[in-house]
Amino acid sequence: MSDGSITGGGASLLAVQRKQARGGATRLNLVSLMDIFTILVFFLMLNTGEVEVLQPDEKVALPKSFAKLRPDNSPVIKVSSDAIYFKEQQVVSLDDPATRKATIAPLYLVLEEQLQSLKKSAGQGNKSLQSISIMGDASVDYSLLKKVLNTCAQAGYRDVALAVEYSTRAAIEQPLASNTGVRS
Repeated sequence: MSDGSITGGGASLLAVQRKQARGGATRLNLVSLMDIFTILVFFLMLNTGEVEVLQPDEKVALPKSFAKLRPDNSPVIKVSSDAIYFKEQQVVSLDDPATRKATIAPLYLVLEEQLQSLKKSAGQGNKSLQSISIMGDASVDYSLLKKVLNTCAQAGYRDVALAVEYSTRAAIEQPLASNTGVRS
């Protein structure tokens, strides 16, 4: 069977012979490469999120954090050193006796009214309605923030986010080390 005919793996033998005839150089298929880059560009465009920055109030000095999660577009409760605000309106002063209870009644009423109006306009099954952000001043006692969190839970808000000022881990650890006498 050595009559010069190609049998068996003839297709691969022809490819090798053509390659040798061209001088051994292979050509890059640019069409496939452009397809890959186009898909990559569209993927990156669709998966880049918009950064939403909550503007801190001059009444509220946010604590620092190095967390990288973005805030969502939820209503904001601001807890300053003198009052609690919802949507830039003062709800209750911290001198009010209502702030001494586990559930802050004036805040509860405002939150419940807000949630009911959102449910009417967007429909009952929307879980994103049950999210809220809290901007608490860094000097506010945690016990007050705990009461605000409890009030949010009682009013039906299940997804609660605490707003913080973004910082690097090193910037946060540096003052802590100097306060404790530890050097890094």
